[in-house]
Amino acid sequence: MSTLDTFFNKLLFDGKYRIVRHLLFQLPIFMLSLCIFGTNGSQPFCFRRSMIPVWAGFYAYLLICWYLSFYVLTPRYLLKGQILKFVICTLPLIAPFMIMRIVSEFPIADGNNMSLTINIINLISNFLTMVFLMAAPTSLALFRQTAMQNLRNNELQAATAHAELQMLKQQINPHFLFNMINNVNVLVRRAPAQASALLFRLEDLIRYQFADSRRERVTLLADIQFLRDFLDLEKVRRSAFGYNIETVGVTDNIEVPPLLFIPFVENAVKHNSDGENESLVTLSFSVSDSKLTFICQNSKPEVALVPSKASGIGLKNISRRLELLYNNRHTLSVTDENGIFTVRLTIELKIDN
Repeated sequence: MSTLDTFFNKLLFDGKYRIVRHLLFQLPIFMLSLCIFGTNGSQPFCFRRSMIPVWAGFYAYLLICWYLSFYVLTPRYLLKGQILKFVICTLPLIAPFMIMRIVSEFPIADGNNMSLTINIINLISNFLTMVFLMAAPTSLALFRQTAMQNLRNNELQAATAHAELQMLKQQINPHFLFNMINNVNVLVRRAPAQASALLFRLEDLIRYQFADSRRERVTLLADIQFLRDFLDLEKVRRSAFGYNIETVGVTDNIEVPPLLFIPFVENAVKHNSDGENESLVTLSFSVSDSKLTFICQNSKPEVALVPSKASGIGLKNISRRLELLYNNRHTLSVTDENGIFTVRLTIELKIDN
């Protein structure tokens, strides 16, 4: 939401700006009420003390018409689609002013056709003036109602998106945790001392996942370190496994949603297991032109593994999470060529200077 939109929303709805709203309401009413001090002979505008009580009554009358239309007639009838009732209730508000103008415009029937024509034109002009005056608070009330509804819809969409993001994150977390526990379980049987040392690293991984991952944003470097610890754990479990992580550009001041890349890395590790040949996972993080490009590549075994339903669900979850987080500010592509599976994710971001 832009700064201008935020200002208008506060002006329309925030209780702190109630006095300002009413002053803005009364400004056009005050200007219109000054017509009481209208033409007097050769003077286009003449302030007369004797007209002050008349002006005060006229000003109060205009205020009553404005506020009745804004707070009563429009919400009760027009916003509920009862247009005929709205018109019927509005006409009595205009009637006193029109009666006053008729009395003042036709004091004596002098039979002058030209004077009669001018008086009729003046009456029509006065009637249209009152119609526009009544239309102003009605239009403002309709605009306020629409803006309020849009604000509620935006809040609802944001709340729904946040809830869905939390659900997707919770779906990712247990799956990842179970994989780490299985890795340590393998080491406990084969190398208990080494497994004991790795449990401390696992503690750091779990702390990051259940503490730092609850934050809205984390540093990119922290997320990369998390991936490095995860791949180190996998490397210990599989002797024929290797990985490489490279960063290009300035990454120190980049923040990203937590656990954004781990589903891709998990998928790469899971599907490159090869009992005969060395398996390799390569990660690349590049920052350029206010864009973060993440590339995850993994070698594929000569004998293709049977894809599981769980892996497909995980990629669908992360795709949906990206849509919620970045909408049209990201691109995701997956290629499978020459025995290399590649995921390429590009995100538009704002870099703090």
